[in-house]
Amino acid sequence: MVPNSAPVLSTTAPAPLRAQPGELITFDVNVRDPNRDAFTLSMHGQGFQASAVGAALSQTRTGHEVRGSFRWRIPCSAVGSYTFAFVGADAPCDRPQADSILVTIEVENHNAPPVLTTTADSNRPLVVQPGQVLQFALLGTDADQDTVSLAMQGQGFRPQDVGAQLSQNRAAGENRGTFRWVVPCPSASNLLYEFTFTAASTACDRAQTASLTIPIRIDLSNKPPEITANAGTTPLRAQPGELVSFDLRATDPNNDLLSLSMAGIGFTATSVAAELTQTTTGNVQQGHFTWRVPCPQEGKSLYEFEFTAKDAPCGEPKTSILRVAIQIVNPNSAPQLTSSLFAGSTTPLPLQQLPGSVLEAKIEGTDVDKNALVLTARGVGFELAAAGMSFEPHNGQGRATGIFRWNASCTVTAPHGYEVLFELQETTCNPQPQRRTVRFEVQNPEAIAFTPPNIFTPNNDGLNDAFELPDLPPDYCTQRFAGIKVFNRWGKQVYNSTQRDFRWDGSGLPGGVYFYLIEYSNQRQYKGYITIAY
Repeated sequence: MVPNSAPVLSTTAPAPLRAQPGELITFDVNVRDPNRDAFTLSMHGQGFQASAVGAALSQTRTGHEVRGSFRWRIPCSAVGSYTFAFVGADAPCDRPQADSILVTIEVENHNAPPVLTTTADSNRPLVVQPGQVLQFALLGTDADQDTVSLAMQGQGFRPQDVGAQLSQNRAAGENRGTFRWVVPCPSASNLLYEFTFTAASTACDRAQTASLTIPIRIDLSNKPPEITANAGTTPLRAQPGELVSFDLRATDPNNDLLSLSMAGIGFTATSVAAELTQTTTGNVQQGHFTWRVPCPQEGKSLYEFEFTAKDAPCGEPKTSILRVAIQIVNPNSAPQLTSSLFAGSTTPLPLQQLPGSVLEAKIEGTDVDKNALVLTARGVGFELAAAGMSFEPHNGQGRATGIFRWNASCTVTAPHGYEVLFELQETTCNPQPQRRTVRFEVQNPEAIAFTPPNIFTPNNDGLNDAFELPDLPPDYCTQRFAGIKVFNRWGKQVYNSTQRDFRWDGSGLPGGVYFYLIEYSNQRQYKGYITIAY
């Protein structure tokens, strides 16, 4: 007879196996029969019904092997020792054989409560100011790895009504929370806020909690803002037309919002065209002052600008004032007007010019203060162009030049000459214009002294060898050189020429006295004698 072997059981259950109420217990029980006989797998509790406490065994058969899966959510009422018997049995030729395994589960009920900690400052109450962002972390942990939840309550108020927030990030056995509060502006009678934070975990429908109360006091004390400027030492000194600029910076120790304003002491800033532009960067208010200094009012040269920084807190606003004084100085020096036309005496003689000639002169104006200069010329009682005159100025900052030109003509003459007023104007608060008047006259050639020589020596020594008149009165208008005639003492003409540059050497004539006649086209005549001396 072939001997029959009993089924063989094995399990993945650890020993000892300890658990708590509410915990889920799972393990496998496997059975196989070496003789490949048919067999069964069963489970029962010793001293209790396995199904009555919620334990279950599911089975999966594969060939001559059965895999059983044990699953038990331990009831909250369970406590003590629970032994489960697993039996594998076969019945070959009506001779049953069996194998069994006992698994004991010790149920212990000692669940620990959660623990709640925070990173908030340990000095309580926490002191904050309106507008401040208060933030700290909370951590709820559970040693039994139970699920932890966090909650927040206010003592006598709802946290959401004052803008407080609590965010959560759950993980196995812990919950990380972040408290964030943008501190509002409360009434003066309600400055203390108590927040209670709770960490809760539940095991077998029994909740356990840990609480933490954090009082927060809102401080309404307000410090005044601070205002500075990079203007340097005051009073600043500036001249009319100069651009004065500097920067201002206003900050607030309480990080309150700020405003920046400007005013004049005894005048309005806008009336003198002073400007203040502003930019806001975070809690910093920046300003840029610019002022093109005008001519000061009569009797006033010191201008004080007042800059005010004002905060906007919950409580009483505070201000800070900064004054910058600007002293307008106007050490204006008179400009200088110079030209060859009026060099020397302050009352020069009239400038005479022959008809047909051109007079050109440079007029120059300079100013050590670098004020804008304007140079002009005008005829007194006449237009420059009508007298053949012109003036071309080139004006500028600190220097101006001009070219005066006169084409003297006998077609238009003034009996008493022409007076031209040259004027140099400066653009400044207290201008000191410079003026010079110059009289111009058309010179009459007849008034020119004419003294011809009365002897010449034609001896070819290179000195006074001929009779010539380089200083003849000039040709102008209707007066033109017509010719010269020379006569001997008996009235006989011995020489004549129509050229102004004539040259008579007395060739072939004896020494002695000869007479000449010079004629112009306007019947003007010059008579005299000349002696030939050998």
